[in-house]
Formats: sequence, structure tokens, C-alpha cells
Amino acid sequence: MNTQRYIFTILLAVFAFQNNVFAAENSNESEKMAKLMAETTGKSKGQPLLPRDENWGEPNNGLVTQLIPQSEEYVIGKPMKFGLVLKNVSDSVKEYDRQEFIACCGSLMVRTIDNNGLYDKKGHYQTAGGMQKIEPGEIVTLFENRDITDEYVIMKPGKYIIQSHPIPASNIIEFEVEPGTPDQQDLLVSLLVNVLPDKSWRVMTPKIRNASVEQESILVVLGRGGLTDFIGVMLWQTKTQGAIDDRRQNPPPYEYLGKSSSGYFYITIPPKALDYWPKMKEDIVKALKLES
Repeated sequence: MNTQRYIFTILLAVFAFQNNVFAAENSNESEKMAKLMAETTGKSKGQPLLPRDENWGEPNNGLVTQLIPQSEEYVIGKPMKFGLVLKNVSDSVKEYDRQEFIACCGSLMVRTIDNNGLYDKKGHYQTAGGMQKIEPGEIVTLFENRDITDEYVIMKPGKYIIQSHPIPASNIIEFEVEPGTPDQQDLLVSLLVNVLPDKSWRVMTPKIRNASVEQESILVVLGRGGLTDFIGVMLWQTKTQGAIDDRRQNPPPYEYLGKSSSGYFYITIPPKALDYWPKMKEDIVKALKLES
């Protein structure tokens, strides 16, 4: 396999893992959404979320949005879910683009109460879509049960603020995060971010919604570049030695890096990656404190 095809294969794998999140979460929430939709009345046309009149963001071109908490409590290491609805408050038909509000586009701003930003671990990618119409008085759901821990590293308890910032911007919500056990992927990200050679590199954590993989393996991708020049380094942590369950056809070979108290680590490095990060393996081993 040549270098260009190899890099493209890793890029597709990252996107596939991210897309699996969306498909699985929709499937898991279908019964709950159907029940909520059945209880909803008025002009919201199947609206599964129930906005409050006083909580809308500022109107823009006749449209307003409202961010709605979907978790009873927010705890470190557990899902932190929110929903977003859009309403036409004008007396004419309007258009909106749902793609502007979905997870791939960095549409949620999450910060600490003292206005410090959080590390975005999801990465952005292109989507396809088009303009949709919304009738006067109509409310539509832009997303439901979106888990911000899939997008941001949240490891410290305390107060946070969140807002959907594509126009029209939503209301701002302040929420409290209680102490808990940090997610293992977040722990890896927090260690790896400190050894990235420059800002052209990112650490991404695609979720693997497969029972055997999710229980046994954790994947972190160190990426550089965009759609046309992406370089993806795949780092796996497993509970037992050699237990990588990569179900793609012709998966690339994995090199054993070492072990720690949390598991065994394996890596796949495209040849081009070392041109930009020559001491990659040494830096990762040191950051994770791995032993042979």
C-alpha cells in the first residue's frame, strides 16, 4: 500500500468511527424520542423537546434557538447531554441550514465559568446538506441528546457555560459539573496534547460503538492536515496484550509501544508522519510513562 492510499485509509477510518457514533445514538434514543413526541402538542410538528418561552436566544432574521439540558446531573466521566431547538418567530416562511448546528462543525461553545476554553477533541469534517423551510410559529429540533463529552475534554469539576453560537445564537446555560472518574480517552488526550510538536497537530478521539471493541480497546488519533493532506497516527490502548479489534479490511500493522498501569499501547505511524514529528514514538512513550 503506497503512502497516499495509506493516509487516505486512516482518514476514512476516523470519519467512519465518528459516523458510527451518530448512527448508534439515534438508534438507542428512538423509543425515548417517540414517547416524547407523542406527548408534545401545538405547532411544533413532532417536536421532542419542550422549550420554555423565557429561555430563547436573541432573534436574528425572524429565527431564535434554545439550548435545553438533557441530563439530570453532570458528572466527570459520564455523558453530558444537551438538545437544541429552532423557532420561527416571524410571520413569514424562513429557511435554515441544519448542517451549521451539528457536531462536526464546532457549533457548541463550552467554557469554564471564568471563560477558559476547553480542548476540542472531536475534530471538524465536511458534511452535505441543504436549506430547509420553517413555517411561522414552527419549532424544529436541530439535535437531541448531544453529548458534549464526545467533543470536549472535561476533567475538572466546577461551573461551566455553554452556548450554540451559529446565527441565531442560543441562550447561554450555566451548569455545574460534579466530581467523578475521568474518561480514559480524556486522560490520554491531556497527556498527549503536551507533547505535540506544533499547533498543526491535534489529538482526536473517535468513539467505537461496538461492544467487543468498546470494552477492550481505546483509540486515540493524532492528526495533522486536512481532507487533502491528512496524516493520521492511530494509537490504541488495550486491556489485554494484543487485543486490538480493528475490523476494517486489511488493517495496517501495529507496533507495540509499551505498557502502563492502564493497559498496553500500540501505534500505527504513516511514513510521512515522521517527516513532521521525527521523535514521535519517544515523545509518546515518555508522555504516557510506558515500560517495555
